[in-house]
Amino acid sequence: MVTPEQLYAATDDGLRIIALHYPDAPEAARSNKSFKARPDERTPSARVKLMKTKDGVQVWKMTDFGDEGRAESPISIHMKQTGLTFREAILDLSAIFNITDEINRSVNRPDVRRLPATAEQAEGFWDKDIDQEFTKKECEVMGPRVTPDTLKALHWYRTNHVVTVKNREAIYKYSNDNYPIFIRECWLTDSKGNRDCFYKIYEPLNPKKEYRFQYQPAGKKPHSYINGLFELAAAWRAYNDTEEAKWTADPANEHKPYREQKLPEAIICSGERDAVCVCSLGYYPLWFNSETYQVSQEEWNQITKYVETVYNIPDIDATGRLKGTELALRFIDIHTIWLPEKLASYRDNRGKPRKDFRDWMEIWSSKGDFQYLLKRATPARFWTESWHEKSKKMKYSIDNTCLHEFLRLNGFHTIRDKYTQAIQFIKIDGNIVKTVTPKEIRAFVLKWAVENKPERELRNQILQDSKLSPQYLVDLQEIDLDFTNHTERSQFFYFPKFTAEVTGREIIKHDNRAASAGRYVWEENVINHNIKFLPDMFTITHPEGRYESEDFDIEVAENQPSNYFKYLINASRIHWRKELEERINTMPPDEGAAYLAAHRFDIAGSSLDTAEIHEQKQCLINKIFTIGYMLHRYKSMSRAWAPFVMDNIIGENDQCNGRSGKSVMFVGIGKFNTLLKLSGRNPKLLENNFAFEQVTKKTDVVLIDDCSEYLQFDQFYDNITSDITINPKNVSAYNMKFDESPKFAFTTNYVPREFSSSSRGRMIFVVFSDYYHEMSEDNDYVETRKVSTDFGNRDLWGSSYTEAEWEADINFAMQCVRFYLSVAPREVKIEPKIDNIIFRKYLRDMSDNFREWAEGYFSVDENGCGDNLNREIVREDAFEAYKRFSGVSKITMQKFTKSLKGFCFTCDYIDCLNPEELHNSGSRIMRRIEDPVTHQKVQKEMIYLRTKKEAERLKNPPPPPPTQEEMPF
Repeated sequence: MVTPEQLYAATDDGLRIIALHYPDAPEAARSNKSFKARPDERTPSARVKLMKTKDGVQVWKMTDFGDEGRAESPISIHMKQTGLTFREAILDLSAIFNITDEINRSVNRPDVRRLPATAEQAEGFWDKDIDQEFTKKECEVMGPRVTPDTLKALHWYRTNHVVTVKNREAIYKYSNDNYPIFIRECWLTDSKGNRDCFYKIYEPLNPKKEYRFQYQPAGKKPHSYINGLFELAAAWRAYNDTEEAKWTADPANEHKPYREQKLPEAIICSGERDAVCVCSLGYYPLWFNSETYQVSQEEWNQITKYVETVYNIPDIDATGRLKGTELALRFIDIHTIWLPEKLASYRDNRGKPRKDFRDWMEIWSSKGDFQYLLKRATPARFWTESWHEKSKKMKYSIDNTCLHEFLRLNGFHTIRDKYTQAIQFIKIDGNIVKTVTPKEIRAFVLKWAVENKPERELRNQILQDSKLSPQYLVDLQEIDLDFTNHTERSQFFYFPKFTAEVTGREIIKHDNRAASAGRYVWEENVINHNIKFLPDMFTITHPEGRYESEDFDIEVAENQPSNYFKYLINASRIHWRKELEERINTMPPDEGAAYLAAHRFDIAGSSLDTAEIHEQKQCLINKIFTIGYMLHRYKSMSRAWAPFVMDNIIGENDQCNGRSGKSVMFVGIGKFNTLLKLSGRNPKLLENNFAFEQVTKKTDVVLIDDCSEYLQFDQFYDNITSDITINPKNVSAYNMKFDESPKFAFTTNYVPREFSSSSRGRMIFVVFSDYYHEMSEDNDYVETRKVSTDFGNRDLWGSSYTEAEWEADINFAMQCVRFYLSVAPREVKIEPKIDNIIFRKYLRDMSDNFREWAEGYFSVDENGCGDNLNREIVREDAFEAYKRFSGVSKITMQKFTKSLKGFCFTCDYIDCLNPEELHNSGSRIMRRIEDPVTHQKVQKEMIYLRTKKEAERLKNPPPPPPTQEEMPF
């Protein structure tokens, strides 16, 4: 623990500590003037002065003449201002100023000498030089109240040196002031009733915890051994010998047998120094050689033979709580002393949160503090027994405090919804949380009684006692659990027995019993499959420093096992008709059949060219990226995207394509998180005040499925990039914060109506090929192919899905997340090649009527020219011409211009609309022309449609005619 001297040395002799509470103190120290200790005082009444303590240490002290008028040390000032005790104040200030007394490897080390072993020193030989002349510093290492007598009572010795022989080398390890070594005589009674002992060597300041203990002679320590039990038995024997002598000496007890009595208590501790600290307070400690030691029933019977009450003080880290709970439920008469949560807010000399009883003793070391802990200790035994003389039966009563402890140890708590304030009953198992009812809680207690306590009267009491009714159970401990399953750079996937942490580099396995670093999961979000991690199913690469969508490449592992991945591969085969129909038809039948069999799930078929393969790979990588993004629950304002999933095929205007397997992608995503699907067929979805009433803090994704052509994407802007207002029926509306709200996604058979920068910035475009399709009279497909067709007419994740198939798909999903997280720091958004999306967008911008007019008005001849091509036309004249042709009078100029852009983009002989070099007013072409009616010059906006032949001519103009000088005659 940091000393006051160390604290002052690191804080300008304590002046910086005073400045925490009196900011004017440093200037007053420099100028030697008074300063105001209170803002409202008229005359400064406080001074600081550099003084010396009794130990000769320099320290600034403050005297407030407007208060008590005596000089106070910096630590005293901090105690007064914060209400902390002396030791708490030291630890608090150590944390504020980042001062530690951590073990220093260069200082805290033994003196080691190596010599050739002598003839008397056989291989494996060991010896020791010990005494019990403990120094003050050695006692302090073991605990704050520890004295030499405390250590002697537990058969501890200080070590001058120990020697061991290995490979004919004698290794002498000497203790010193900075590295004490202790040895304990561990006494026992062997199977023949003889006393014997082995030795436990303890190096408390060894920075490597696994090397702090050593047992000698080798092999002598019994498999089962409880430290302190021998000493407890001896104390019990001595106590009863004394009491029996008193009993026998009393004439009133003549001819009466003496009954052995028990000692008041013994306390189970979690280690050597905890045990010594308990002993320093005057109690009998017991401790095990490891946290995983299993106390046998025989050992428990032996302990309870000696004492009335057994206490246990577990560590308060995850392992300590787990083992403390297990012991309390195995032996329900144990009184468990749970150290206060506040302890973990302080750091030990290794810089880690304090967790054990010695850590507690350094802060609260009085007997009164410890007795308060003893009084609060509660057993899991939830009933009391009393003999009913009239009925000659045992009467049972439920102890409410103990009942709640029993339920808490078994994982029962209450939790409050921070939005609705509703209270739920829950049960925690490891890190898995499920909701329960009061009836289920009573049934749990009854089941335990049936299995562990045969008396029918107790079961009757459980069934009828009001303490197990909702009005009493609502007072179960209310806890606040962290259900966050992600960080900015990781995502957690929960399984029944372990948790997988996915980062951009690896997938890490955590044991659920340790509550996965304090993270919890609702039972319905547990992926109920026990899997092992599989090799990588794909490898995605890109050139160094290049992160555009087209820069990424993928190699799919040979024979990769995931059906989900196979489906996504085929859904990304943009050029499947060229590969599997047109080019197959050019092959001999046997060769074609062999090709189809070899390339069932191939993104890079050998009959495709490089550009076609690259386009398909980009489409697949986009899906992997999107799945990874949707499964990573973390939300960033700079990456607030909603996947917009649509078909890649180009249909006629207003043609509704579909059946391409888009929704299956989200069925897969929903297997690994909580997905809420809403119908997008209603374009007025958000006009319903209760549209999001089903959204809760458990919802990860909201899928707007099968969106109408007229659904306004811009209505979802706020939901995608900011908080969401949730308005459940019969409950007050509340605001769900952005980082807790779900991500959104959309599927549609149409291109989006909005292509503005605001919409594009919020979208991740995802396109599906028509590899999966429905044959009908309106198309030219030669067969119907569903997703299930590729998998033996079985649905993905259906009832016939095997555990191996689940394992493969789960691994693929986690690998998608790993890939996404590997590129997320680069602010990358990987999208497919969107030429077809843009083409379809422009197709929908114009009607069939407009296209028919434009093809005539801007018709082209065989020379690539036309009356209204490659020249400036008054935009208004073209607009009026269209209105006359269509008979439509309500069309706006804006709609006309939008349709004209659509025509120019989709027309195969038009190069561009309004070439940039002709602009003279922003992005427009403005000219002064003669009005045909008034014959006056007026300014008009022009349009210019340049043909591709004209663009080629301008790019490669013909050679100029020869000059006079160049003429040959």
